[in-house]
Amino acid sequence: MMTKNKMRGAAGFRAAACALMISAVSVFSAMPAGMLTSYAAPNFQLDTAMNGAGPGTAAAVSSNANVPKYEPRAVSSKVGGYYFNGTGMYTYDQLTADLNSLKSISGFDCGSMGQSPDGRELWHAVIGNPSASRKILVIATMHGREYMVTPVVMRQMKDLLDRRNAGDQMLQDVCFHVLPMINPDGVAISQYGVDGMKTQKMKNTVNNILQSWSSWGIFDDANKYIWYLNKWKNTATGVDLNRNFATNGWTGLNDLRAKASNDLYKGPFVESEPETRVMVQMIQSTQFDEVLSYHMQGQVLYWYAPTGSEAVNNRSREIAEVVKASSGYALVPAENNGTGVGSLKTWLSEMKGIPCVTIEAGIGTCPLPESDFEGVWQRNKDVLYEAALELTVGHEAYAEMKGWNAAAQAETAAAGTVTGDDAAEAAQGAAAAPAEATVQAAPAETAAQSVVAAPAETAAQGVTAAPAETAAQSVVAAPVETAAQGVAPAETAAQGVVQSSGAAGSTAGAGGSSDGVLFVEAFPGN
Repeated sequence: MMTKNKMRGAAGFRAAACALMISAVSVFSAMPAGMLTSYAAPNFQLDTAMNGAGPGTAAAVSSNANVPKYEPRAVSSKVGGYYFNGTGMYTYDQLTADLNSLKSISGFDCGSMGQSPDGRELWHAVIGNPSASRKILVIATMHGREYMVTPVVMRQMKDLLDRRNAGDQMLQDVCFHVLPMINPDGVAISQYGVDGMKTQKMKNTVNNILQSWSSWGIFDDANKYIWYLNKWKNTATGVDLNRNFATNGWTGLNDLRAKASNDLYKGPFVESEPETRVMVQMIQSTQFDEVLSYHMQGQVLYWYAPTGSEAVNNRSREIAEVVKASSGYALVPAENNGTGVGSLKTWLSEMKGIPCVTIEAGIGTCPLPESDFEGVWQRNKDVLYEAALELTVGHEAYAEMKGWNAAAQAETAAAGTVTGDDAAEAAQGAAAAPAEATVQAAPAETAAQSVVAAPAETAAQGVTAAPAETAAQSVVAAPVETAAQGVAPAETAAQGVVQSSGAAGSTAGAGGSSDGVLFVEAFPGN
């Protein structure tokens, strides 16, 4: 069923167009037979050059009919029989092919939980013994431009299967349920622009959303248009899935402009999106011990839910410590974890009592350059196995097994802060702004309202400013129309509001690695 809501205002300043398609969600009960049938910154030219997207032209265009051609990145090639072993852009079609290939391996099962608005299957994979008493849910690519975490999770699944078939018994006791790409439409837009949509209806929907932002100038410059699409975060209907869950305070959530494709756009009602309903259905139908939610930006771990119970938060902290030890990512201090109204982690804590850790893999501009993929993989290759091991033996036994210093762990937990190397990383901006609750500058029409008066939930989240030297080096000049309204980046930083695209960012270092330098970004689509 498709519902369209259109709102248009004067002078284009409040123009918006949102078309919502809700697809019926089918229940996955058995493996089907046969084949398994992008935030951004005001300095879009700098960002485009960094992540390699777009043709790099600054030619102006006069109308939507004359928009530039969207140039996708080079796609991944098969290595060792799988696309996820390659180094190029990983697509939904490649994911589908890889899932079909994995079906030949014992201990793997897969099926569809339903479809996205544009008709893509929402795949659900099962790794290990379905009757195992312990179960872990892994969710990846809730945000379109963060698609690099999908091949990471796919490699993790293959690694678990290889260990099992080499004699490891872990998957007899722990079963993984994996949603490897829960927002495939958003991925398609980030990778291919409007042409990524398969159906004309959804092409129209995305074009309507783009038109609603025309006053921001996306049709006036080729780079800006391409860059906007490359940074697409939400679903094809413009909803941020991580604000679409039925948590306390959802009705009063200030999503800045209640406008499709906008930062924190929560949707017309809770669980309005088929992608959200798939996640809710799976969690309600299966008794999971814990949830790992893979995102992209910051090399940090979010574990604390301010509205959650002490028991759930304590357990989430334990899981985060396991992931930290395996990946080297920093734990975000409790006071900076954010309220996350409408988020998956908050819903799990409040409504289901299930511990959850949000893993922000990688650091830099998003989508991350494919040259960074191997580094991200190396940090995350053992995360799922270690999580299963810790769940099996218990946290205390696991800590003893790993030789952790119990006194140091207790001291860190009591302080609620990152220490040692993590403190240095945080000082460089890696743990600067909670990815779940990014505050960003609005486009011209509402910049002054949405930057100076940040959402109430943001103020409560403890979003902190970057170190003065970092802020001075990394604040990117706001769009001309924004600056004209008196919203200066320096002034914003001085007020302690970090406006970051998904968390910390960095310039790419030698060999494609990234670390350290925070990019303070402002964009309507984050």
